[in-house]
Amino acid sequence: MTDRFLFLSWQGWGMLGILLVTAALVLLAVRSYKNGRFNLPLLAAFYGCGIFTFAHQMHERYIFPAVVFLLAAWALCGDRRLWRAAALFSATLLVNMAAVYYNVGGDQFLESGFSTFLVRATGLVSTAGFCWLAWLCWRLLVRGEA
Repeated sequence: MTDRFLFLSWQGWGMLGILLVTAALVLLAVRSYKNGRFNLPLLAAFYGCGIFTFAHQMHERYIFPAVVFLLAAWALCGDRRLWRAAALFSATLLVNMAAVYYNVGGDQFLESGFSTFLVRATGLVSTAGFCWLAWLCWRLLVRGEA
């Protein structure tokens, strides 16, 4: 947590990620409320996925509620893209959980080349998925495009 990347420690990057996701949540909430498009499950899913993606010391179990909130948001507004986002985060959750449970009790997993690839690929997919979700939230909540 104390190792530096660019000009911040990893913990600093995590705190910055939390602050930015929280600021984006407030912006989305205020704008959607003013436009009459306030969708609490979608905002909760946005926040959960954002914190999972950009905060430090996250575990796989923290994404479970966000997937449930995405499904609830899909049930409320019926936009199929929300179902797809839930499926995407469910898939990355499955890969994360499978890797953890398969390697319980051993650190050899973290030392192999395949594990490095798997962790990085899953992280990349989760990050891209959150960026897509953020864009989707903006379109649904602020611009009113369904």
